[in-house]
Amino acid sequence: MNLGKIVCATLAGLMLGTGYGKAQTGATPPRVNCTMRKTALSDAEAALARDEYSAALNLYREMAKTDPNTGKAGTIRTLIEQNELNEAVDQSQAWAKAEPKNAVAIETLAEELFREGELANAAANAELAHTLDTCNARVYLLTARLDDMKGNFATGQKHIELAHRLDPVDPEIRWQWINTLPRARRMEETAAVLREDKVLASKRKERVADALAHANDSEKDECTMIRRIESDRVAIQPMLDGKRVAGLALDVSFNGKRRRLEIDTGASGLVLSRGAASGLGLLREQKTASDGIGDEGEVATSIAHVESVRIGDMEFQNCAVHILERRRALDIDGLIGGNVFSKYLLTLDFPKMELRIDPLPKRPGETDKLTASLDTTGDEASKAVVAIDKNEESHRYDRYIAPEMQDWTKVYRIGHNLLVPVTMTDEKQKRTSKDKLFIVDTGSDSILISPDAASGVTKVHNDYTVGVHGIAGDVKRVYSTEGLNFYFAHLKQPVYEVTAMDTTRLSHDEGVEVSGLLGATVLHRVTLHIDYRDNLIKLDFDPEHDRPGSAH
Repeated sequence: MNLGKIVCATLAGLMLGTGYGKAQTGATPPRVNCTMRKTALSDAEAALARDEYSAALNLYREMAKTDPNTGKAGTIRTLIEQNELNEAVDQSQAWAKAEPKNAVAIETLAEELFREGELANAAANAELAHTLDTCNARVYLLTARLDDMKGNFATGQKHIELAHRLDPVDPEIRWQWINTLPRARRMEETAAVLREDKVLASKRKERVADALAHANDSEKDECTMIRRIESDRVAIQPMLDGKRVAGLALDVSFNGKRRRLEIDTGASGLVLSRGAASGLGLLREQKTASDGIGDEGEVATSIAHVESVRIGDMEFQNCAVHILERRRALDIDGLIGGNVFSKYLLTLDFPKMELRIDPLPKRPGETDKLTASLDTTGDEASKAVVAIDKNEESHRYDRYIAPEMQDWTKVYRIGHNLLVPVTMTDEKQKRTSKDKLFIVDTGSDSILISPDAASGVTKVHNDYTVGVHGIAGDVKRVYSTEGLNFYFAHLKQPVYEVTAMDTTRLSHDEGVEVSGLLGATVLHRVTLHIDYRDNLIKLDFDPEHDRPGSAH
């Protein structure tokens, strides 16, 4: 390959594939010769990558005097990273309006729309930018992110490979590309980033270096099933606070000792409180940090491995667990994320108090080569969607919707979080919202909404009578709204009064606006079916088995 020239197919051509397997194309798309970036990382790019926002803003604004496109785009990206979204919106929209034929302006607007959670508009503007400039690497980056959120991982890999070939220097492109590589190559490329020492904030650098130092521990993370079971049924247990049901849980045995873990689709992997971990004889192998709801900062976390984990009739060996070291982080034994069962079709039948796992539908032509296992690390989104055989190359697939699942709801996924589009109405105000993204979170006591999302539909006021607490402590400022109707996944849920809290940090971490959480008051009244591989959910509501009293 001539490294100076890259042949790019049109984005539309690459996006025609919608089936399973490797991304398919329709008619042969036109091809364009593109030039690979050969310039070094700029000081402004490096400052932004290290989260040095003030320095980055100054450098980009100075750059705009001689290179308007790079300077303006970098300024807007820095504002987005600073959570200065109003200013980013104003600047990106004004720029795109003033220069509607400028591919960089349109692509930057698409990035801003993506961060706002307006994914359809972001995709449309990315496609427009691509028609203006087929060689814009960041168009391919943004499209790869959208592909991955939809579950189109084969197409997403094609897009990020193109982005990286066009611009191997851009830090965001580089990290996205690294995360698609096989484990050994991923470790090599990560080590190369550490050696360069230019694009990592000090805290992140420490964590990346620590993760790399413990890379060999990942060999233990297979959490394989000792005796293969295709399907299983496990009783869901109530977690009582006096007479009140405070949560729904599974009994899980660690090395023969029982712990009761709350079923929490908003959590990832197996999580133990410090108290619950004591007495299990666990060797803490790696230090990291966990974040979540609350304003008291990250929680020091240790990673250990358990020789045996038993859930119902299923027994697994060599499983990773995360231990929250802050004493007040959890007042229960721990959490079990829904993504632990991401290699299965998961059913949480809350009305009947039963968890069920069944095989995922086979893609056409797929053979059964995978070892039955659990994803207890929760640190690699691709584990549920990348078929890996130790003796073969890994393959990424696009979303496959089996004939019997055509009525399931397509959702977005970032890591372990499932994001479902929700529309809200206030019948008194006669106002309706645009689609907003909410996380499906069985561990949240109730529906929570951001004040910004709520204020577009109804009235929001301070509420000093309600407390919200998560693993990161208490939320300092809590609000309430007037009654709203929520529409999602073919269901309607009226809520008389909705608790609101700021979701800025959560949205920043996810890279897209999260407008709220769909919690237990809704989810514990339905049967929730989840296909993590293909980013699909289904909610069944049966009035005869309704359990409104079970909600928190």
